[in-house]
Amino acid sequence: MTVRFGYVLEAVQPGAEADIEVARKVVDPEQQDPEELRQALRPWAEAELARLKREFGLYTAEYGTWNDGQSAYYLRMLYIVWGGEDVISVHVDDSPVNYAGVRVLANQAEAFRALQASRRQETCSPESSGLVTSRASAAADRSAAKVSS
Repeated sequence: MTVRFGYVLEAVQPGAEADIEVARKVVDPEQQDPEELRQALRPWAEAELARLKREFGLYTAEYGTWNDGQSAYYLRMLYIVWGGEDVISVHVDDSPVNYAGVRVLANQAEAFRALQASRRQETCSPESSGLVTSRASAAADRSAAKVSS
């Protein structure tokens, strides 16, 4: 079970169910200081917005963990008002949980999902439906009847 970290840049679409992903990048906090990665989020997001020639709008950039390709726990979230060529305004929201805490939370969540999946498999198997148990019980009853007679 590996916790993946990365950057995600999304365009906020008012009234839409979900934001539109603009860019993403895998980062490795084991190879680079997690705090340096936190600081590098804004320059990365601004460079992506400029490179992609994005229009005026509100964008979010997040540094955090991923689960099945989706953002899970964040270390830093930026709310960027992009003017089409440069940043007009930015709000920084740092997680109250540090890097080690986010890693623990992500590992616990992954372990919980794996446990739920194994329980779902157990409830769908013939053994858990009672078929095997009732067959074994019937066989035991027949054996007991033969022994007693």
